Amino acid sequence: MLTEIICKKFNQNNQKIMFHSGLNTILGDDVGTNSIGKSTFLMIIDFVFGGDDYIGKCLEVERNVGFHEIIFTQIFNNVKYTFGRSTDQPNILRKYDSNYKILEEIPITQFRNFLKEKYDINSADISFRDAVSPYFRIYQRENYDEHHPFKAHSSDNGEKCITRLIKLYNLYETIKQYSDLVKENEKILTTYKNAKQAALIPSINLKQYKNNLKELENDDKKLDIIAANLYKEIRDVESFETEKTITIKNQLSVIQAKCTRYKNKVKSLYSIQPENIRSNLNSDEFYISLQTFFPDANIKKITEVDKFHSKISTILSNEIESEIKNLNILIKECENELDNLYSELDSFQDEKQISTTVLKNIGNIVEHKKQLTIEIEIYDKYEALKNDKKINTAKLNELINDILRKIQNQINIELAILNEKLYSRAKHSPMLNLSKRSYDYRTFDDSGTGTNYKNLIILDICLLKQTFLPVLIHDSLLFKNLADEVLENIVKLYTDFNKQIFIAFDKVHTYSENIQKILENNCVLHLGDNEKALFGFTWNDRI
Repeated sequence: MLTEIICKKFNQNNQKIMFHSGLNTILGDDVGTNSIGKSTFLMIIDFVFGGDDYIGKCLEVERNVGFHEIIFTQIFNNVKYTFGRSTDQPNILRKYDSNYKILEEIPITQFRNFLKEKYDINSADISFRDAVSPYFRIYQRENYDEHHPFKAHSSDNGEKCITRLIKLYNLYETIKQYSDLVKENEKILTTYKNAKQAALIPSINLKQYKNNLKELENDDKKLDIIAANLYKEIRDVESFETEKTITIKNQLSVIQAKCTRYKNKVKSLYSIQPENIRSNLNSDEFYISLQTFFPDANIKKITEVDKFHSKISTILSNEIESEIKNLNILIKECENELDNLYSELDSFQDEKQISTTVLKNIGNIVEHKKQLTIEIEIYDKYEALKNDKKINTAKLNELINDILRKIQNQINIELAILNEKLYSRAKHSPMLNLSKRSYDYRTFDDSGTGTNYKNLIILDICLLKQTFLPVLIHDSLLFKNLADEVLENIVKLYTDFNKQIFIAFDKVHTYSENIQKILENNCVLHLGDNEKALFGFTWNDRI
């Protein structure tokens, strides 16, 4: 708990302020002087509990007092922890030893976690500031709307307030799983919508979806028909190919054999031509050599015989040349016929395109089916995601409603008990009605200002009792319209707690002795005008 606050800028009599468990009162003077520092001191208490509003909402303090450090001590399990937080560096806290020497500096986030741990707020779903902030009701913080008691700030909407209340009762873990599922569903659905808008995935409506199913069915029927006829078509093509190619290949074999025979004959004729086998007998050198070796040879006779042979060779050579010419003509005819047969065989290959056409048709149908299937699957996936979100949202809402009914009943029962303690005769107690996104808090047939602020106070007392809420702060404006009887009994309710409660109060002497006694006995700070003000002077008078 908080045990002391020290500030050198406070007035000379109150530079060190001590606190105790239970009720701690900050009292003004008997004439109700304003701007003496009661609310400002409550803002400083909020500041030492990790709040930031003292910096942002008490600008007149900064203008008139300047930067200053608030040193404070908390005790947990008999161990003292002393920190300092300065208005010029509010996000850094100094940790002090017992002699107020600096040990280390820590960030504000670490300090808030420290408070959460030490105050036994054993929920991972709520921060320390979320737990306490709505119930530190101080004038400058503007969170004392009696009809919207769960607001920490004016910008909080109903759903945020309800969620925070569930967390305060440590029941959020029950719904967290479905809450996370719904958030994940929403994230995926948003991704799908964005992808469709960017034309990254196909987008079809229900009418197109139904049409795709029909087209898919028609494509299946087309494939069935092709499948039934495909074997016959392939068989016919293969039969046609076999008959035709065998005929052509047989013709090719005959012509190739004939052409080969012609070419071999030509080759033989070339080899027996006289000029290829005769020696050059009629040359002068030949006859001279012959006479040299055979002087008695009849050269004349030999010459005549040689001339006869030459005539015979000429006749024979002419006949061979004529035969070769005729054979070359036949070879050319064979080659032309072979070319025609090869061309016919090549042209027959085109006739096999009937199978390619069939396959192309199948490919087109399969591709069309693939596109239809993609569109159908994306539509089904999107609808499944929407259905998942619907189911998870319904389950989440069911769980939330069950939890809210439990919290609502628990609170309303306690409110009735507390309200009964405030009056000497029966009065309607306030009723709280909770839903997921809104809530209503009022007293039937009584909308007076005093009643509404009384309702706000006892609601906070109820939460202090039923939850791990560790601290309450109530500013003096909450008490101004309360009847004496109600106020006295509220002050008595405050004293029932060991948890710390900090309240500011004016004009104590105008209330009953019982109230005065309680307030004075629990007073930690008296403030008044001028030098008795929190900072030793006031700045609201014109000079």
